[in-house]
Amino acid sequence: MIKSNIGKLPVSLPNNISIFHDFSENRYIFKGKTGALQLKSVPSFLLKLNDISFKNSLHVSPTFVDNSCNSSNWGTYRSLVNQSVIGVSQGFLKTLELVGLGFRGSSQYNNLLFRLGFSHEVREEIPVGVSVKFVTPTNLLIRSHNSKVLSQLVYKLYSLRRPDPYKGKGVRSPDRVWIQKEGKKKK
Repeated sequence: MIKSNIGKLPVSLPNNISIFHDFSENRYIFKGKTGALQLKSVPSFLLKLNDISFKNSLHVSPTFVDNSCNSSNWGTYRSLVNQSVIGVSQGFLKTLELVGLGFRGSSQYNNLLFRLGFSHEVREEIPVGVSVKFVTPTNLLIRSHNSKVLSQLVYKLYSLRRPDPYKGKGVRSPDRVWIQKEGKKKK
C-alpha cells in the first residue's frame, strides 16, 4: 500500500487556469494569467480534475498501487503540480538587496549591471520569463511564473558576491536571517 501525506492532499485550482494533456509529447500544459508551464507526465501518476469530494481541485493519484518507487515520488510529483498551478495563477516573487558601500545595480535591455566593489561592472543576463525591477539602486524585485528559473537566477546573483559573515556586505535576501560574526578582539 502506498502512503504519502503530501501526495494525498488536493491541489486547489483557481478559475483562471486551464490544463491540457498533450499525449503526443507526453506532458501537461498549465496556462494562466501569468504564462504557461509544461510538466512531463509520468505514467505512474494520473491527474484527476474536479474530484467529487473537492470542488475546483486537482488530485494526483498513483496508477500502480504496489510499487515502492511510486511511494517516494508521489509527494514530489504533487508538489511539482502545485508549483505549476501557483506559478501560472499568481507567479513567484523574490526580493534581493545589495548591502555595501557603493554597491548598486541597474538594468539595461536584457542585462543586469552590478557594481559590487570589484574593479569592473558585473553583467548578468536576465532569463526568458523573468522580470526584474529595481525599486532603488540597492533593492530589486524579481518575478517569474517558473519557480525553477527564478531560483537559478537568485542563486546566480547570490554567488556574484556572497554576504560577508563579518561585515555583512554582499547580495542578500531581506527575508533570510544573516548571522554576523564577531571580529577579533584586542587584548
